[in-house]
Amino acid sequence: MLSKLALQNFKAWEKCAIDLGRITVLIGPNGSGKSSLLQALGLLKQSRNQESLVWNGPYESLGRFEDVVSHRDLQRRIEFQIWLENEVPPDLEEISGRFECHYCYSLDSYGPVEHKTEYRFQGGHSITSSYNFQESQGTIDTSPKGLLAPMVSAPGSVVAVPFHGRATRETLNSIRTLRDTIRNQLDSAFVVKTQRIINEGAYPSKSVGLGFAEAGDVANFIAYSDEPRLLLSEWLSQIFDDDVELSARFLSDSQVALELRREKESTNVIHEGAGVQNIIWPLAQIAAAPSGALIAVEEPEVHLHPKAQAQVGQVLTEIARTEDKQILVTSQSEHILMSFLTEAVKSGVSPGDFRVYYCTSHNRMAEIEELRLDPNKGLDGGLKGFFEAGFDETQRYLEALIARNTG
Repeated sequence: MLSKLALQNFKAWEKCAIDLGRITVLIGPNGSGKSSLLQALGLLKQSRNQESLVWNGPYESLGRFEDVVSHRDLQRRIEFQIWLENEVPPDLEEISGRFECHYCYSLDSYGPVEHKTEYRFQGGHSITSSYNFQESQGTIDTSPKGLLAPMVSAPGSVVAVPFHGRATRETLNSIRTLRDTIRNQLDSAFVVKTQRIINEGAYPSKSVGLGFAEAGDVANFIAYSDEPRLLLSEWLSQIFDDDVELSARFLSDSQVALELRREKESTNVIHEGAGVQNIIWPLAQIAAAPSGALIAVEEPEVHLHPKAQAQVGQVLTEIARTEDKQILVTSQSEHILMSFLTEAVKSGVSPGDFRVYYCTSHNRMAEIEELRLDPNKGLDGGLKGFFEAGFDETQRYLEALIARNTG
């Protein structure tokens, strides 16, 4: 489970760190850096196993270093950090129980500078390794000494344990096992952007994996997955307060069409409203993701009626609670946030399970503040920037009515 994400000098963020709960919500005005946090996840995912960061890949297309470094200042270093918690793999005989991992990768305009991995195990055991690309030199430390057999440090790939090379076979197997815990966690991180509409009458039939790069991937996952299709129908019925069934129909020209059935009538999804077309993709990605996965969804409320937005919050809360999945969303909707808060208070979740961050921007630099949850009192400081707008508009409306009736 990913427990923390930190950025430095990436886009609008000079520095940012967020703890990730079972549900994490990012709110704030447009241009305050919320989407950049999701882009960082996608960037790290597409860069795993590579020699350096892949700026333009299947999940993110960000240009070049100078396009994403803060203030376009080429003297700065960009840094990414992730933390995760997991069970020690069973084939590591020397240690057992749970462990925490901290991975850090930094680069400048010339390329990688350093990456470092630290593992902390129950009982006080630890393994720390780092590699400095500019000095072509690495270090490896263990506690207690001799926890691993001696080895030679080498660069490794992005998002990996930065050491491998000459060592005993048993030691190398241990290193690969630890390395794979990071890679596997990023394999199980999925980002769903706002450009996710299912608006084609049919898509070419094909095999797909668990991550979706285009709408056709979503359609084919639904078509070939019976159990997730039933889950999606259940979630959609809850969101739209209607008995609906999502189905797939295979056409004669090797195409697959998605349909929604209400009562006895089926309709191609292309004839549904934009709200329906936009919510299917994130729900399908959540259904496809394995246990322990992190699914980040950008503005799940897109084109949805306020009542449906509130229902989305309930559905996502239930998923996070019952399916061992992490949900990270950015949102502009007070209906979704209030729904999350209501469910959190009802179920008595701990502040660590549900986290809310308020993002702002000053002088084109993003800032972030965690709004602490007290199940008895709600959020410290209230919902910044949300209800004030509604109150202001209501006041203006009442003033206009008074002026009209008294004029």
